Amino acid sequence: MLLTPSGSAEPYICRDFNILQVSATLIFCAAQLSFMTPRQERELLKKYGISEELSAEEVTQLLKKRATQEELEGLKKRYSRKMGYCAQAEQALREGNLRRAEELLEYALGLGIYGNEVVYNLLGDVYSRRGMLEKARECYRRSGSIESLKKLKNLG
Repeated sequence: MLLTPSGSAEPYICRDFNILQVSATLIFCAAQLSFMTPRQERELLKKYGISEELSAEEVTQLLKKRATQEELEGLKKRYSRKMGYCAQAEQALREGNLRRAEELLEYALGLGIYGNEVVYNLLGDVYSRRGMLEKARECYRRSGSIESLKKLKNLG
């Protein structure tokens, strides 16, 4: 239901509708919302000679240095989405819902490579709290962030 020009809530068909203008606007909006797919991220790593064997922190820092501004914008849009899942996972961790936290973080990892140092750090926390110390160590190593390396050192 749309409001008619008179303000009543009735089905309304606008006769001054310009389909080309609306289509152009929708295409512009879609372009503004676009972000890089995981496949495109891997192609970007290949383009800049960045190995996925590096820690997530190293990969992110190298991409920040080598990628164009347009490429970074595409990466940051997906990163922003990924951080939403991390925030939910942190809440689940605080509530003691380790299974939910792990599910959210595994999903976040599937969104791409850029910014995974945060995801791996939190995933290490999940495994550490479950007593799965070897998996926790691996996640902290994969993260490579300063915080993760401190946690890795404390695990021994």
